[in-house]
Amino acid sequence: MNPKELHLKRIERAWQQCKDWILEFDGSPTQVYLSNVVIDSLQQAFQTIAAQAQNFRLSLIASDVDAASNFIDLEQLPLALVKLQKREIGGLNINYATAIADFSLDLHFVLHTLGSRKVDLEIVWWTDQVFDEESNAHQRFSELLAYFLSLLDIFGAAHLYIGPETLEKPGPGSLTWVEI
Repeated sequence: MNPKELHLKRIERAWQQCKDWILEFDGSPTQVYLSNVVIDSLQQAFQTIAAQAQNFRLSLIASDVDAASNFIDLEQLPLALVKLQKREIGGLNINYATAIADFSLDLHFVLHTLGSRKVDLEIVWWTDQVFDEESNAHQRFSELLAYFLSLLDIFGAAHLYIGPETLEKPGPGSLTWVEI
């Protein structure tokens, strides 16, 4: 099976597992999780995304709850990742908007460190930006998942999961996450 056929099969399987809850418009965000991303791939991956995105922003989240977040340039990402690993900052967020087929999507990334060389990327988005009563939900879902699968490739992530907002981390045996 060629890569395109494999992606289509993965998208269709995910649609069957997600279609009941993903079309509920309750205002809650939906999440995509890219797991086991090698830190060294982040700079190039985010440069690729920034070249295609609108309003691309990186922000450092301070460790001190009273301190403000600081926006940084993409060139400062390697230093920010070192600070994140050393727990000198509370977090690192990336936000941008992108056009997918005939809809726009605002994405909010949160990086979670996994030891010294890997991170997980939590991506938050809202279903009402993708699905509406006039659109073909299956087609929109397919276009959306094709975009997220492209992110899987760009970041070289080991796994891609989709699920409703939850505190549960995705992985084998998860009741709320669907692996794509």
